[in-house]
Amino acid sequence: MYMKAEPDEAWEKLRASRANPPGKAGGGARRKTYAAALEQAEQMFRAAAVVGPATRPLQAFYGLSQAGRAIAAVAVDLKGEDWRLDGHGIRASGFDKPFADIEIRTDPATSRGSFVRLSQLLDSPV
Repeated sequence: MYMKAEPDEAWEKLRASRANPPGKAGGGARRKTYAAALEQAEQMFRAAAVVGPATRPLQAFYGLSQAGRAIAAVAVDLKGEDWRLDGHGIRASGFDKPFADIEIRTDPATSRGSFVRLSQLLDSPV
């Protein structure tokens, strides 16, 4: 779904969707996850907008992570418990090396990691 809106207007529409969640988030654990994840995503993104550059990336990352959990909760393509995400789905190593040599790797395609599962849901390459 594409929606052109200013940030405050977009968050207002997303908050309103918690009363009648889309997709598979109509009830139970999916509904609770959808509502909580949206609330946390909004708070993380709003906090990221007002803090300094040392903290901003962490809050933006966790805002994206929670937005991903909301997406997974409503996803009609995820059956059973497949909508439950487990971890970030990406790993970094080589922090002792120069910045350009730090390696970022994704979890296997079969994992329930957030990055991998959302890439699949959004038909985006891992």
